[in-house]
Amino acid sequence: MSRCVPHTGGKRGGEGQRPFVVAIDGPAASGKGTLARRLADRFGFAHLDTGALYRAAARLVLDEAGDPADTATAEAAARRVNARMLSDPRLRGDEVAGAASVVAAIPEVRILPRARRAHAAAQSSTGATSAPSYALRRT
Repeated sequence: MSRCVPHTGGKRGGEGQRPFVVAIDGPAASGKGTLARRLADRFGFAHLDTGALYRAAARLVLDEAGDPADTATAEAAARRVNARMLSDPRLRGDEVAGAASVVAAIPEVRILPRARRAHAAAQSSTGATSAPSYALRRT
C-alpha cells in the first residue's frame, strides 16, 4: 500500500505546506467524476472538474459556430468559462464531448485550468476558502 502526503517544501506543519492535489485520469465513462466527488466528500477536499471546464469552453465555441481546433477561438472561449456554466446539462452531449477533446488538446487552453487550480490552491492555503485540498478530474 502506498501513502500520499502533501509536499511541505522541507517544512513541517501547515505553514508553507502546499495543498494536496489528486488527479484522476481514465477513459470516458469510467467513473472518474464519481470517484473524485467521493474522495472530495470523504476527505473534505474541494472538487474541481477540469473536464467540465473543457466541455464548457467547447460548448461556447459550438454556440458561436466556431472551430474547436482554432487556438484563438478555443482559448477565448476557455477564458470566458464561469462556474455557472459547469452544471449545464448540454455539456454531456456527444457533440460537446467531441469538441471538448479537440479544445483540451490545445496547449493554450490546457494551461488555463492549471492557472485556476493554482489560484484556488493559493486561496485555500491563505484561508480564503474553507477547503484545504483538491480532488481533480480530467477527460
